[in-house]
Amino acid sequence: MKIYGDQQVQGIANVSRRVVEGLKAQLVSGEYSLTARSEKFHRFTATAAASVVLPNATTLTSGYEFIFYTTSSNITLKNYSGSALQVFEPGVMYFVYLMGNSTADGEWVITMDTSYDIAVGSADTPSAGVRAYFKTVSEYTGSLTD
Repeated sequence: MKIYGDQQVQGIANVSRRVVEGLKAQLVSGEYSLTARSEKFHRFTATAAASVVLPNATTLTSGYEFIFYTTSSNITLKNYSGSALQVFEPGVMYFVYLMGNSTADGEWVITMDTSYDIAVGSADTPSAGVRAYFKTVSEYTGSLTD
């Protein structure tokens, strides 16, 4: 695009996207509330019954995503007003997408995948880095010239 003279270019800046897309390992006790600034990836562990509360959906854009992995069986995912949406199972990766943000509770879609094994700063990853193991579902055996 060429601009001639004193023309100004205008656009819309989407400032609701999160800046931090990192992974956070969190020991949850009681109720743990997420915000629009929370990390995208979370690994939750709990020693007693606990809950994770999704943020106010009106502060997010549709398509917003969280990814949760749990190592405990006593954690419940709740919407903004506190209604239970999902009980987390250990060893399962949960993908949580915001489909509608017209109310604080939002319209969330939750999918799960049991083919992941992730460790953060554990004995499996002594460098405290992040490693994810993905089970191979299919394998391509052709050549690149096919």
